Amino acid sequence: MFGAGGARATLGPERATSDQMDSEVWAAAPPTLAKPPPAILKRAATCKVAALLLWVLALVLGVIYWKQQNEAARVRDVTAKVAQVQGALRRGDLAAAERALAALAAAQPGRPDVRELQVELDRRMREQVARREQQRDAIENATQPLGLAEPAVSPVRALRPAETEAPAAAAPVQKCNDALAALALCPAGGER
Repeated sequence: MFGAGGARATLGPERATSDQMDSEVWAAAPPTLAKPPPAILKRAATCKVAALLLWVLALVLGVIYWKQQNEAARVRDVTAKVAQVQGALRRGDLAAAERALAALAAAQPGRPDVRELQVELDRRMREQVARREQQRDAIENATQPLGLAEPAVSPVRALRPAETEAPAAAAPVQKCNDALAALALCPAGGER
């Protein structure tokens, strides 16, 4: 019974039965999974919702972090531009201060320090125009006794409203006096 022949006889029918079962199962229908218990389904849904919430939270925190970094960079940029305008005003470089202030006012029009810098720049420009006007008047007053012709039109005069002046006729030939001759300011061919 337990010899070599007995073992073969025992294994033969089992194989046939196993092969028949496999072919019957596959021929009838594809294998289906058993329905998991409701607790497992609930746990899986909870995990998916938690993962989605974590993803949304990470997205929101990333946006907040980006905005803070962007705001910090913008504040540094505005602070640097304000310092640039103030430095130009300290140096007396009104053209550079005006350019930097124009860029700053375009970026931050409602800031109080921008308005203060604009008022300061306007004040200094008015002072500069007044100084140029005084210098022009002093030059005119100094050249009249010497008998020199009126100097060329200055940019300050161009800023004033146009005055109605009669067109000047040909400039008269001036006589060269002793003061002009001493300063070597006699025109070529001028009378003495």
